[in-house]
Amino acid sequence: MTEKEVRMCGWNALWRKIPLLVLAAGVTVSCATEKVMEKEEGMKPFEPLPAHSGVQPVVSALPKIVIYKTTGNFNRNVPVVMDESRTKIVAYPAPSDLYRNGRLATPTELDGGYLLDNRGINANTVFLDYTYEEYAAMETAPSLQDLLEHVKERYPFVEMYYTERDTSGDVEYYNRVIASGFKDCRKVALQKRPVPSPPAR
Repeated sequence: MTEKEVRMCGWNALWRKIPLLVLAAGVTVSCATEKVMEKEEGMKPFEPLPAHSGVQPVVSALPKIVIYKTTGNFNRNVPVVMDESRTKIVAYPAPSDLYRNGRLATPTELDGGYLLDNRGINANTVFLDYTYEEYAAMETAPSLQDLLEHVKERYPFVEMYYTERDTSGDVEYYNRVIASGFKDCRKVALQKRPVPSPPAR
């Protein structure tokens, strides 16, 4: 076999391996994507690129969506995320972040007093006394100290569940989830309001 033929055999072997390398890379990316989504359940939902973009995003699964019930009516109050001790704010939106598809991302009312999250909440979410309208009208987000002073409720949730996302936007789908008793949903463990210690005698 000539030197040229040896080089050609080497290239042919490499080309035969390329599809396997691409497949392996795809599997790695897919698994990593799933882990990130599992870790960040309750964060901003995945938004597919518009059809005219010419780009076909590949994801293994859409993140779960949150159905929840609160101790009071906080439907128009801005959510932020605090740490486990409820002493500091660890995540908050910019005023422009309160919009989704051109509309304020307030929750959707469901049956039985439950709400469908449209903003991105989790078990450590609390609500400010700023309304969506007030906060969205600001040029910049308030300081962390200002946000702390405007926390309205640190323990706002009665129940919270992660459920499969309905890509059609059918509200009745989520009402059926509620009617099923949240079958196949994951119930979120929520922190309870600390019970104050009795006064010392």
